[in-house]
Amino acid sequence: MIEVKNIEQIGILPSNKCDSFTQPYVWGSFIKPEPSVFEGIIKNKNPKRYFEFGTGCGVSVQIVKTVYPECECFSIDKDDFRTHRDGHSKQLGEIPEAHFWKGNTYTKRFPKSLFESFDIVLVDAGHWIADCANDTGRAMDLVKPGGLLMWHDVILGDTYGDVFEGEKYKNLKVSKSIEVAKYLKDSFPLTVTLIKGTTLAIMEVKE
Repeated sequence: MIEVKNIEQIGILPSNKCDSFTQPYVWGSFIKPEPSVFEGIIKNKNPKRYFEFGTGCGVSVQIVKTVYPECECFSIDKDDFRTHRDGHSKQLGEIPEAHFWKGNTYTKRFPKSLFESFDIVLVDAGHWIADCANDTGRAMDLVKPGGLLMWHDVILGDTYGDVFEGEKYKNLKVSKSIEVAKYLKDSFPLTVTLIKGTTLAIMEVKE
């Protein structure tokens, strides 16, 4: 089930330290106002450990490390994130220090020491329903009690104009491969909160 709330309703204070990671579009990046909202979520949670499924070009990890340099970050993707980062080094700057793994999220074996050890886990790899189900299930193993699960590209409408303001998004169709919202709405047994004006959804894990 998906409920929609604005940032004020869930007590998130946006921050714009990392807005430069938005435009021009790069693989795995956010669309405004997502960088400031994501940054606000990170600040609100003050994570010591962060994990993400789907590295893209490392933007999410970079925001976390910019806000909390001491946070230990892990990320997995089927591709080498450096190939997505090529051509955007001036915009993104140095590669953040983190544990970047190249591998399949279905078959990658995670050390038992990582289970229930992460303050935040972001699901943002494959966007088909089967991928979302797999990665969410594995994320549930990794996030610790009291931690936060997040999903990116949760889109309820047919176009990006249903989410973001601006003429360029008005008729920009959502890819048929983006089934994250369908999975969370129809198959995931718990309620997640979609942050209005973004494609970010969150869920606190009960202690």
